[in-house]
Amino acid sequence: MTNDVTIKVTVDNVKQKSGTTYKGDFTFEQTSGSPNVLKDNGKIDLSDVSGETDITFDWASPHVTIDGETYNASFFYGTDTDQNILISKGKDSDPEKSGSNPPFTGDEEFLVNQSQTPANFMLMDKNNDGGKYAYCLIAYVDKDGGSRLICDPKIINKPG
Repeated sequence: MTNDVTIKVTVDNVKQKSGTTYKGDFTFEQTSGSPNVLKDNGKIDLSDVSGETDITFDWASPHVTIDGETYNASFFYGTDTDQNILISKGKDSDPEKSGSNPPFTGDEEFLVNQSQTPANFMLMDKNNDGGKYAYCLIAYVDKDGGSRLICDPKIINKPG
């Protein structure tokens, strides 16, 4: 049986991190699914959940303000859906440096479902290896020809 969880993501107070990469104050709210797997600052803890878990991230900040200017913001979609997330093994790892984008198909621990809309995307987690992972959630900002907005919470899987 697959567990379905939906997490609403909002961001405020966006500032430049470096180059065309931005950071902000992200807020996460689990809007559906049981039990509550969402912890502080976007950490996802599946250690008490049995079976595969599909996590849908809903983007709820279609506009962000950077230096007093408003810009469109969304998740990547279509063939770029995998660009929404970087995952690295180890709860203290740095997905920006050592992470990879999950594939659309295969036998990996994590897969991404190709989204048809910039409003959300689904991460499929087999949740059977007991691993702890760090992830960077990445959104697209329509600034300077395309910029990235990054946040980096954690994922904890149930032991296999």
